[in-house]
Amino acid sequence: MRKNIKFVYQDTSESIAALKVFVNLRESRPEFNQVKESGGVGFPCIVVNEGEKVIIGNNEEAWDKL
Repeated sequence: MRKNIKFVYQDTSESIAALKVFVNLRESRPEFNQVKESGGVGFPCIVVNEGEKVIIGNNEEAWDKL
């Protein structure tokens, strides 16, 4: 746990339901546009407060602001 933030870990390789949620998020959120344009997937990613904010990749600066 980082900074005592509660989270739910979702492994998209173990659950079709989790994969569907991620794919929907990836296809509908503008935060993923650059990732898609460069041929990436968008892992790791954290969704804050059910979509209030999406952080993609190993962006330590963005993670530190949580």
